[in-house]
Amino acid sequence: MADKINDLTAASAITESQQIEADTSGSTAEKLTIAQLRKYILNKIIVSTASTARSFALSDVSKYVRFTAGTAITATIPANATTAFTAGDEIEIQQSGVGQITITPADGVTVSALDGNLVSAGTGALIRIKYIAADVWDVMGDLVNA
Repeated sequence: MADKINDLTAASAITESQQIEADTSGSTAEKLTIAQLRKYILNKIIVSTASTARSFALSDVSKYVRFTAGTAITATIPANATTAFTAGDEIEIQQSGVGQITITPADGVTVSALDGNLVSAGTGALIRIKYIAADVWDVMGDLVNA
């Protein structure tokens, strides 16, 4: 069994939950599971959508979601009971069309955003949402008040 990424070989037997040391250059080595490596490194995908409504899903984690619609967009952060995100999960969002994106928390979801701003500031605006704990998200980026 390999403990460091550099020790992996083609014959290494590893599991999704096994932790592997990812960085030994600092004073504290960070350990990631294979599932985390897959999520944060291998699955970085750009998703373009013309939809005017989207409820984020586990498949959106670590993705860059570009909304291209020409009319208002509602992007819903679902409740933990519906979609069980993991602390640290992030989704990057861009307003690529003229339709402004409104980040809408589902019932029971708490969001923290500067001044409570949850609407994209205009074409090109970038937003990042980060799952902190059960039904708690941070929302940051180019946001304005509704």
